Amino acid sequence: MGMTADRYREHLQALLPSGAAWPRDTGAVLTATLDALAQELGRVDTRFADLLNEADPRSAYELLADWERSRGLPDPCVTESLTIDQRRTALVGKVTGLGGQSPAYFLSVLEQLGYVSNKWTRLAWHFIASVQSWTAAAATLTTGTTSVTLAATAADPILRRTIKACAGAKYRYVVARFRRLVAGAWEGAVQYTTPAHGEGAGYIKTVAEPAEWSTGAWVTVAWDMHALGTGGTDWLDSFITGLRLDFSSANGSSVEIDWVALSEYPDPDLAITIDEQVDGLPHRWRVNAPATTVTEATCLSPCTTPLRSWGNQSLQCVMNRLKPAHSDLLFSFL
Repeated sequence: MGMTADRYREHLQALLPSGAAWPRDTGAVLTATLDALAQELGRVDTRFADLLNEADPRSAYELLADWERSRGLPDPCVTESLTIDQRRTALVGKVTGLGGQSPAYFLSVLEQLGYVSNKWTRLAWHFIASVQSWTAAAATLTTGTTSVTLAATAADPILRRTIKACAGAKYRYVVARFRRLVAGAWEGAVQYTTPAHGEGAGYIKTVAEPAEWSTGAWVTVAWDMHALGTGGTDWLDSFITGLRLDFSSANGSSVEIDWVALSEYPDPDLAITIDEQVDGLPHRWRVNAPATTVTEATCLSPCTTPLRSWGNQSLQCVMNRLKPAHSDLLFSFL
């Protein structure tokens, strides 16, 4: 904090010679003159203190526009108005960001731009025309437009996937949205692997049968892996390298699965996910996101107007600007 005008007046008075010709009492003309000088010195001192704040992008206000201009902000892809805090967040990201060419980097940028909530999880699998590297045992796995179907061919059908090691302490819940297509007894179990052990009944979490299972309605189930049925605190203390879901133990049962996620929350935000190696191609990615713009054709529409169109122009602009030049980026709007 800068010096006040009163402090400056006291300093100026301390520099005066001694004697009756140099009064320091409050009503003296000389005191009033020094006070006027001190007011300006105090104002300049305060402005110097303000300049220190403006030199930091995290606290800039008056020079925020100058900071943005020097960093190519505001982002041309962002058309809506941003608050001061949102502008500062974008600026800090520009100043400190190192860039990247991974889904994790792109998702972090989208998070900064406010496309996802604080319940967003990076580890989610939308089955959009793809099995997302999940496999089946004692069952077939059939790809649909926005889901996969697990159809049992023997007892104890299994859905499983190997994943990049992630901390069980952070990702507490396994969450899935699914529905029963063909009747089968409910099992509702999740097993998992770590660097120390494979799947097994010693490390398992089961949940009670949800009411929607018997009716065939869609249901979202969260398995709290910090409260294992058997295994104690193993999930909490380990890095998870694989997942196994057992919906039903019956031969002939069939389950349609919308998505599966690992999350910090039992109700994660799955607004945006990025799929790698779409169609088996290493440089083809797909962004799965909700459509913010949906346009329906009417009787007054020109003949060249599509019957229905949808998209998220701001999101597409950001991703196409950031994507590696050699990559092929697709968009799927849910």
